[in-house]
Amino acid sequence: MRLPRFTKLTLCILVALYCLGYVAARSEKYFVHRVGFQTDEGRKSYNHYVDIGDFGPGIFQPRSVQYTQFLCYWGFTPLRWVEVLSWQFIPRDYPL
Repeated sequence: MRLPRFTKLTLCILVALYCLGYVAARSEKYFVHRVGFQTDEGRKSYNHYVDIGDFGPGIFQPRSVQYTQFLCYWGFTPLRWVEVLSWQFIPRDYPL
């Protein structure tokens, strides 16, 4: 099945907007990259994940920030997983 050119262009624009939305959410600190490590038999392994940013105690946050964080967290889950997977391939030496 072939898609019309207009449909391909529309899909490309929507995917680009989705990715730009993720970049905007990351720049506004709705998501942050976190790193943890564990040692096992003298070997250190790192765990990367992208988590919700910290805007202070929930009682002082406006409801709009909490809803935006929740929607962004679940709405951008595929891109969060891609970012976590990409961090596994970037060799880094983290300080203790």
